[in-house]
Amino acid sequence: MVGATRPCPTCGSPMARSGNIYPKHCSEACKPRCAVTGCSEPRRKRGWCNSHYSQWRRIGEEPKPFIWKWSNRGPCLNCGESTKDSMHRKYCCDGCRVAFERFGGPRPKSTPCVACGAQIDLTEVTKGGQRKRRTTKFCRRCVGDYDKYKMSARQLALRDGAICGICGGDVDMSLSRKDDGAMCPSVDHIVPRSLGGSHDPSNLQLAHMVCNMRKSDRVRPVA
Repeated sequence: MVGATRPCPTCGSPMARSGNIYPKHCSEACKPRCAVTGCSEPRRKRGWCNSHYSQWRRIGEEPKPFIWKWSNRGPCLNCGESTKDSMHRKYCCDGCRVAFERFGGPRPKSTPCVACGAQIDLTEVTKGGQRKRRTTKFCRRCVGDYDKYKMSARQLALRDGAICGICGGDVDMSLSRKDDGAMCPSVDHIVPRSLGGSHDPSNLQLAHMVCNMRKSDRVRPVA
């Protein structure tokens, strides 16, 4: 019969026949889905899709949901960044993979400075786009003084107080050479190196940078 229709068994929409044959469903979305949990493929045989039916034929057991290698991506085990655009499933890049395998654990977010004890932020990104190494030992304020004298200005402030050993004034420990180069804290040798002084902690004192420069290689009593 020309123009005859039949309702879709899923949604009830009218379906026109093609020649003498009526389609089973009006669209691909109305076709029954695979009975396996999480599978959205159309059902073909025994209530499963073609892939799960082939799995049943191959192993002879009830088919299970497929777990694809790219479906269980998560944060990088080393730094926590996304692994979406990476060739690895567990790491965001080769550097994180090597670091995790080398140190046997995730990258820490901070580490204490061995000189002053302040926490160093290892997640900070430099102007060059790189992060601090997990083996970083000194903060920015201690790296210069501690490497040279084995004692930083912060340690001297904790030992003797934040007082200049030359002029006796207060030393603002929050200043840096970029903020105020003249009044920033510095490490001074009580007996200058040119006169036989050593880097021993007993020969070191806290001083303003300008006081340290004015003192030069002269010996002055400790304030």
